[in-house]
Amino acid sequence: MSNDMLSAMAQFTDKTGTLAPLEGDIRRGLKAIAVAAFMSISSTVFLFGYLSWRLITWKQRGYAHVNQYVAILLNLVFADLIQAIGFSLSLHWLRDNSITADTSACWTQGWFINAGDVGACFFTLAMGVLLFCDIVLERRMKRYPVFLAMIVGIWTLDFFLASIGVALHPADFYRRAGMWCWVNEKYLDERLAFHYIWVLLTEFGTVVLYTIMFITLWRRVRQVQWDGEDVRLRRRAQSAAWSVIAYPIVYVLCTLPAVIARLGIMTGRKVGYIELSVVGFMLTSNGWLDVILYTTTRRSLITGPPMRDQELHALDTFVMCRGDGGTAPKKSADQMKKSEIIETERHDVSVGDSWNDDDISREVIIESKTRDFTAELDAVWRPQSMEPPPGVRAHQALDWETFERVCNEHGKHREAFEKIGEAK
Repeated sequence: MSNDMLSAMAQFTDKTGTLAPLEGDIRRGLKAIAVAAFMSISSTVFLFGYLSWRLITWKQRGYAHVNQYVAILLNLVFADLIQAIGFSLSLHWLRDNSITADTSACWTQGWFINAGDVGACFFTLAMGVLLFCDIVLERRMKRYPVFLAMIVGIWTLDFFLASIGVALHPADFYRRAGMWCWVNEKYLDERLAFHYIWVLLTEFGTVVLYTIMFITLWRRVRQVQWDGEDVRLRRRAQSAAWSVIAYPIVYVLCTLPAVIARLGIMTGRKVGYIELSVVGFMLTSNGWLDVILYTTTRRSLITGPPMRDQELHALDTFVMCRGDGGTAPKKSADQMKKSEIIETERHDVSVGDSWNDDDISREVIIESKTRDFTAELDAVWRPQSMEPPPGVRAHQALDWETFERVCNEHGKHREAFEKIGEAK
C-alpha cells in the first residue's frame, strides 16, 4: 500500500474519531509516552505500597491518627498512578496499530487521564495549603475529622468531574484527542468546565503559595545572626528554602505544556504530533518525578521514624541538604535564633556517606524512643502546671545530656530512660 493511500486512510478514519494506521512521529511519540507511563507506574506503586505499609505499622504501634503529610502524599501518589495507568494504554494502540474510538479502551483511557490529571492537581495544591498554613500562618489542621473530610471531598469532586460528562453525553464524550483518548473535541465547554479551569486554578494557586513560602523562609534565614563557624548551618537552612520552591517548578514543568497545547487547540491553533508527544511524555512523567522529588527532599517523611501529628511541623519533613539530613523546626522571624537552629544537629536521621547501616538503625531507634519519652514527660508536667525545662518539647528529639538532666532533676520515668539507654 502506497504512502498516499495510507495518508488518505488516516485522513478518512480521523473524521470518524479513529486514527489508523499509526506511523512515524505518532508511533515514536506513543512509545515515549508508554515508557514514561511504566516508569511512573513502577515508582508510584512502590512508594504507595511502602507508605501504606508504614501507616499500617504506625497504627499497630498505637498512633491514633495518620500523619497528615504522609496521608496527602499517599493520595497524591495514587492520583499519579491513575494518570499513568491511563497513558499506559498507549501500548494498546501500538499493538492494534490504531487509536480506535467507541471502544472500552478509549473510554477507559479518557476517564483515567482526566481523573488522574485533575486529582494530582488537587492533592498538589492540598500539600501546598498544609505547608503554607504551618510555615507562613503558623496554624495547623488539628481537627482530624475535618482533614479526612477534605480528602474524601477531593476524591468525590475529582471522580464527579471525570464522570459527569459521561452522564451528559453517554454516546461520545470520550473520543480520540490527538494521540490518546480524552474529552471529545466538540465538547470544548465541557473540557473547560471539567478539566482546564481546575488545572489552571490549582497551578496558579500552587505557584503563589510556594512562592510566598520561599520568600518567607528566605527572609527568616537572612534575619538570623550567623557566626563564621555556622556557615554550614546557614547553607542547610537555605537548602530547605530551595527545596520548597522545587515543588511548583516540577509541577509547572509537567502540566504547563499540556495547558498551552490544549488552549491552543481551543483557539484554533493546529498542534502537531511532535508537540503532543512532548505533552503526553511530560504529563505521564509527573508520577516518577513526584516520587524522586519527595524521596530526595523529604526523606524524613518517608523513611524517618514515626512522628505524631502534634510532634511534627512542616519543616521537620524536609531534608536540609545532600549529606545533611537535619531538619529545622518552624519558627517565626522574631523567634528564629541561631541557638534554636543549631538544635537541628540533635535529631539528624538521614546521615552522610561516612555512616554505615548500623549507625543509621541505631539513630532511628533512639530518635523514635526519644519522641515517645518527651511526650510522656509533657503529659506528666502539664497536669501539675509546671513548665518543662528549656529545650524540651514533644516535637523535638533531645540529646542525651538533656535527658540525663531531666531525669535527675525530676526523678521521673527512670525506668523508661534506662530502657532508652540500652539503644544508645
